[in-house]
Amino acid sequence: LDPNDAVAHLRLGQMALVEGKVKEGLALLKRSTECEPGNFDLLLKYLRACDEVGDEAEFETGFQQFLEGKKSDSPFLTATGCFLDEEIGPTVALRCFDAVLEHDPDAVYAWFNKGVTLHRIGRETEALFCYECALRLDRTHGFARLNMALVLIKQGKRDEAQWHIECFARDAEPSPVRDLVRMAIQGAAMGLPLESLLLPLSSPPALRHVM
Repeated sequence: LDPNDAVAHLRLGQMALVEGKVKEGLALLKRSTECEPGNFDLLLKYLRACDEVGDEAEFETGFQQFLEGKKSDSPFLTATGCFLDEEIGPTVALRCFDAVLEHDPDAVYAWFNKGVTLHRIGRETEALFCYECALRLDRTHGFARLNMALVLIKQGKRDEAQWHIECFARDAEPSPVRDLVRMAIQGAAMGLPLESLLLPLSSPPALRHVM
């Protein structure tokens, strides 16, 4: 009835993939993106499918198309980077953040979330630079300050880290994270090691993207 029904092609493609018909499934998903070329949700579903079946060439083509189409939409592209970090991995997430920053070098949340991605994969010096950029652009960005402190503790810069932690505890909105940080400060005042008190915030899964 409607050969250009994007959702119908999407569902048929998903069914084909479940049945193990990889080539047919990807072709149908790609067709869904062609039916609605401005629908980036469909394109992301296609990219996820390409990644899951290991079709690197198709993924790269689609991803370049996505970046080109959304390069001027900093909030959307930053949010997509956060999503892709969880769904596909850090490499594509970093490419999203870099695309944002190339177009808008003052995009605070692109700097912050790039820092989170780098921090989670152990590239802490680069993450620290990103957090510093975020704070330079927005001195009230509490999580940039907190994550920066976590890196500084690991680098042995305890006094500098504690200053950032105390700023976060003073200025942050009420939350379980703020409560944990305040308890860590109290524990440190009694001589307990700050790094062990903040350990729940330092593991990769605890380093969260924030928009």
